[in-house]
Amino acid sequence: MNEPMWTLGIMVRLSNNKETPTAPLRLPEDRFCRALCRNGEKHGFDVFVFSALHYDSNTGRLQGYRLKGNDWVYGRCPLPDVLYDRCIYRTRSERIRCLAAVADMNNRRASIRLASALPGKLEVYRLLSQQPFIAPYLPYSERYTGKKQLKRRLAAAAHGLFLKPDAGMQGRGVIRLWRNPVSGSFHIQGRDRMNRPYSSTYTEAGSCLAAVDRIIAGREYLIQPFLRLIDTQSHPFDVRVLVQKNEAGQWAITGIAVRSGAAGSITANLHGGGGAKAAESTLNGMFGVQKTESILTRLRVLSIRTAERLEASYGRLLELGLDYGIEPDGSIWLLETNSKPGRSIFLLLDQREIADLTVERPLAYARLLCSRRRLIPSPSKHRMKNNSVDAIEKSFPEENFQEVHS
Repeated sequence: MNEPMWTLGIMVRLSNNKETPTAPLRLPEDRFCRALCRNGEKHGFDVFVFSALHYDSNTGRLQGYRLKGNDWVYGRCPLPDVLYDRCIYRTRSERIRCLAAVADMNNRRASIRLASALPGKLEVYRLLSQQPFIAPYLPYSERYTGKKQLKRRLAAAAHGLFLKPDAGMQGRGVIRLWRNPVSGSFHIQGRDRMNRPYSSTYTEAGSCLAAVDRIIAGREYLIQPFLRLIDTQSHPFDVRVLVQKNEAGQWAITGIAVRSGAAGSITANLHGGGGAKAAESTLNGMFGVQKTESILTRLRVLSIRTAERLEASYGRLLELGLDYGIEPDGSIWLLETNSKPGRSIFLLLDQREIADLTVERPLAYARLLCSRRRLIPSPSKHRMKNNSVDAIEKSFPEENFQEVHS
């Protein structure tokens, strides 16, 4: 074992302080955090988990959790050399609190942040749509502006429309809208903010469009054509590609898997009840061996190109979960780019080698970054000009912030 040379802090979301001072039974992404802690030492890291709730900006004191045996032990932790942000912000106030804590810690001790956050879905779409190689794989998207736009787009959409929050996650808040060509009725199907499914039917367009507008309630939404992304059993499915930095700091494909939803569902997201399937065998059954090989090759190349383009525009990235839809004719659509992806799908498939790699690569990349920086710069050289919460809030406007993992 190597003697730890650096500290790596995993920042997670805790909704309150009930977990302190005694160890909780489970932390957010508990299995992943445990694996990082257990594997950190061989990469030269003392790894711990903390929440912004446990940082005192008056004293600079940080409390957190270390893994001792099989138990989380709460206690004093140093300000980290490397910050691995795994927070999934549920509210505006949570986001501000976390950003303020990180800024204050960085003023006291400059740290390496493993990855930047991506902006909202629409800004990512606009960037990628300017790339000739990527643009053909993007479904047309635009910001939702109101009922008039919805009516116009619905009339031109063969299979209806799909609407999703600009800063959404895990399938929450998605809406499908369509008109039955036989009965003439209008239908809404979606998932609410708690990821619970719902559906409703209307005889008139006006009442249906008004219902959609009430559901959106002034939030930032994208509107897209609905794509029939279903398998041979009419189950919705998508393909998750996990791309990560390797030990050399280069983008590499870590794993590919299929997520399959229940018949009649509008998403295949695991948090919405979807299941996991092996990619190659599943796609072979749908498209045949030769076409599947071509599809997987395109997914690999497209994923690396997308990661490179996003990093060039938004700063250092560590990993991306890229979700693709594939139509029955083999057409590929890039649906989502998630900067804080989950990796449970590979455990569900019992793909142990890939699951282990999802843990090893963040640690190996963090080691590379630390080895390149022989000395952590003094805080005075990295102090923000204005460290107020107002300044932090202006730096990350709500409509341009995307924190997603699934």
